[in-house]
Amino acid sequence: MSAIGALKKYGIQSRSTVVGWLRKYGKFDWETQTPLNIPKTPEQRLMELEQEVLLLRKQKAFLE
Repeated sequence: MSAIGALKKYGIQSRSTVVGWLRKYGKFDWETQTPLNIPKTPEQRLMELEQEVLLLRKQKAFLE
């Protein structure tokens, strides 16, 4: 079912209604675009740190 079909089927006025519900009731940090209260696995954290190191190395090389 498409998103538009779901809106019609359930009588939802617009997509902004759904976004409003998500902002009000969802577990999502709209500032950082990340889910809230979901612990990261050690593997996920390691991957994040590796990406951060790569970014910092690129920035350092650029500045040098």
